[in-house]
Amino acid sequence: MDYTDYSVMDPILMPWARKRGVHIYMLHQDCDVRLISIAEPSGQQRQMSIDPIDDNRQVRIRASRFDGWRLDRSVSLAELANVLDEVYDAMMGAGGSSLR
Repeated sequence: MDYTDYSVMDPILMPWARKRGVHIYMLHQDCDVRLISIAEPSGQQRQMSIDPIDDNRQVRIRASRFDGWRLDRSVSLAELANVLDEVYDAMMGAGGSSLR
């Protein structure tokens, strides 16, 4: 199985995005990416990026928001959907998450 692209993750990412009602950008400057960008009415941004699986079979998820909050997690493919939920909720400020 080729872990250098997103093909093994997309069957997890796309249903997750539909459930959350978010769009995942898949191309940026001719490069494959998986990026969620949410613009607030005030123009402030929240972003989450998902890297391809690395040599250790870990997926890196990075999230940030306008107030300086940042999060960087590496998880297994089996954990991806659940951790996407946790990171997204923390990024959006939901539930007072303890994720940092």
